Amino acid sequence: MRLQGNSRRRERPRNGETTATAIALEGGIAYDGAMRFVITPYAVAEWCAALAAVSVGVSVWKWRSSPGGTVFFLMMVAAFVWAGGSGFEASVVGISGKLLFSTLAYVGTVSAPPLQLVFSLSYRRHGARPAWWVICGLWLIPAATLALAATNGAHGLVWSRLVPEPGSTIVLYEHGAWYWVSLVYDAILSLAATAVIGWTAFRAQGMYVAQAVVLLSALALPWIGVILYLTQANPFPGLELSPIAFILSAPLLLLGLRRYRLLDVVPVARDLKSGGANAVRD
Repeated sequence: MRLQGNSRRRERPRNGETTATAIALEGGIAYDGAMRFVITPYAVAEWCAALAAVSVGVSVWKWRSSPGGTVFFLMMVAAFVWAGGSGFEASVVGISGKLLFSTLAYVGTVSAPPLQLVFSLSYRRHGARPAWWVICGLWLIPAATLALAATNGAHGLVWSRLVPEPGSTIVLYEHGAWYWVSLVYDAILSLAATAVIGWTAFRAQGMYVAQAVVLLSALALPWIGVILYLTQANPFPGLELSPIAFILSAPLLLLGLRRYRLLDVVPVARDLKSGGANAVRD
């Protein structure tokens, strides 16, 4: 992987920072000493998003035995890892540390879309999960993405170039070919999840319309962050907005859980002969 400037960089400690030195080597990553972190507004924003994921996760835990409850909880874990890792990436000084925390954040990033689809299918089928081989298949590309991110220095397929912003801890990422493959795949899974939830709500009655609106709005907000991050419309260059959008998604999800009983009451299609509009899980 090519870095801007010298292939070997050594950064000096600044006032108020924890002493450390990070070295980035072309074709690989090496560390010299401990990492150095700086508390920045970008990092604080990402960590706030991680705390928002924790708040929803704690609320979801009581519904883990409900249809889709466990998968929903894992979605919150993925959001926490994504936002928390992004916060440390924004805070750490040095290319090597940024690559490390970007890779760790990818554990949550690539897990979120498959979990969304699995949850939507469980939601539609009243708790019945897809077959194990379907779930394994959904994680083939995410697993490949994680492997390529961890070995990015050898090929640059995920991040082709990193451009440090002078005088700050911000690094601008230029993306390689596999990044776009992964992004398209994530978009397909998220759109499929959206379609499943929307169709389920359309065929159901009562509060399910409100459930679907809340759920779809919460899932759409991170994708607005993706679009802003990848375009010139991003008001904060270098800041990954997708996990930060979870600060707005979290209240919507809590509203769905507590007011619209998202995991207590699951949709029943209009054409079922059960005679009732609701299926309540105790």
